[in-house]
Amino acid sequence: MHAILAAQPYRRILKTHTPLDGLHWHPESRYLFVARDPRDVFISMMNHQENIDTEIERAMAAEMGKTKIVMDMLAATEEERLRDWLTKGFFEWERDGYPYWSVLHHGETFWKHKDKENILLLHFSQMKEDLNGNMSQIAKFLNIEVNEKFFPSLVKAAGFEAMKKNANNLALGADFKLWRNNTKFFSSGT
Repeated sequence: MHAILAAQPYRRILKTHTPLDGLHWHPESRYLFVARDPRDVFISMMNHQENIDTEIERAMAAEMGKTKIVMDMLAATEEERLRDWLTKGFFEWERDGYPYWSVLHHGETFWKHKDKENILLLHFSQMKEDLNGNMSQIAKFLNIEVNEKFFPSLVKAAGFEAMKKNANNLALGADFKLWRNNTKFFSSGT
């Protein structure tokens, strides 16, 4: 990964699910964190679990030398899954988030540094409510000059419905046929 990034001398954006304490801190870099209501995260997780092609996931896991996939670790009922997600950590330093990562820990790592000039905190629901305003805020934060002529088309393309329509190109893992239905990758949650 370091070699790939080093070969890209131009400005770039890296998307990750890594909490801030798992990233190298660079004062000259900009960090954007989009929070989401934990209830929405759980519903989204349940939707993904129902939509994932477990045979593809198993094949991908086998290529990485893993014998278990997430579906093998899940409790039988939604109620049990919610209890596990709220009370168990997958990693020893977390107290919730099983079988993935702690949404609360993740948010906390960014919240502790919310006053730093190079950190911008946003919320998923606010982005859905005012995508235009949030994209303008992001552009300003990243020092990107906005072309007012093209900006409305960018906002439209970044909208939830546009992403659903283009799910075969945008859904994470679509190129591996990870999902039974790529459109269902984009779910509104609660």
